Amino acid sequence: MRLLSPRPMKLILASSSTGRRKLLTALKVPFEIVPSEIDEDKINHATPKQTIRLRAKAKAENIYKKYKRQNVLILAADSMVILKGQTMGKPKDKQEAKLMLKKLSGTTHNFTTAFYIIVGNSGEIYKGDEISTITFNKMTDEEIDLYLSIDDYTKYAGAYSLFDSPQWFVKEVKGSISNIVGLPLEKVIPILKKEGILLK
Repeated sequence: MRLLSPRPMKLILASSSTGRRKLLTALKVPFEIVPSEIDEDKINHATPKQTIRLRAKAKAENIYKKYKRQNVLILAADSMVILKGQTMGKPKDKQEAKLMLKKLSGTTHNFTTAFYIIVGNSGEIYKGDEISTITFNKMTDEEIDLYLSIDDYTKYAGAYSLFDSPQWFVKEVKGSISNIVGLPLEKVIPILKKEGILLK
């Protein structure tokens, strides 16, 4: 009697983030997008890092309720721009996006991403975070307006993307590039390998 091979674990991305979707697509990993239903803006803590950790955890747990004890791996993440202690998430409109870019112009800031992973059939948890540092050139109002005219700024923390649009104003990046896109792959890939999502 021939035994059937076990079904491969299914990867679920608990996010509608364009950057995270494109990173996983570039890895050629099959996955399903199931955005969480939580209002992440209502989750705040004492520090920005604690806030994004809690938001990533809440997103993953929200989806885990639907897939508990199933052969899935749920991946959630949250990102935030931090400038001198001030946090920046996704802008709600062009006015807010322009204000963000004016504040970031000519400065060095941190881009932090926290991830939270739950294995559905075991409940095992992986979590972590990463900080990258980005320095912007000084931008004029005209340059900011031009950038906002070619980029869908509402999708990205800090109103800019390193993946989907030209960013001539980025002078220097220190640390993980993929972190700024939305997932610190240096930390996530080993977990995907361990759980059989990616071949070793």
